[in-house]
Amino acid sequence: MTDITVERTDNSTNRYVFQMLDPETLVQTLFDAIEYEWSNNALEIIIQELSKKGYDHRHLLLMVEEKFGKPAALKVIRIIFKQ
Repeated sequence: MTDITVERTDNSTNRYVFQMLDPETLVQTLFDAIEYEWSNNALEIIIQELSKKGYDHRHLLLMVEEKFGKPAALKVIRIIFKQ
């Protein structure tokens, strides 16, 4: 089990505990993070976990673009290349 502290854009701090068992859970968590505008740090942590599990970034980008549009996909691309 991994403890992750997520600082939200409204400057409140919430503590989220994830059981990182499968990539599908992480993808859904990433979608939640994008939808609720979590910090870039939170997005980085989720994307790093997906990378550790060998998740295909191209597939992830397509799913993000389909669900949230190009601006969200570009944000994810910046985070991926920052790693």
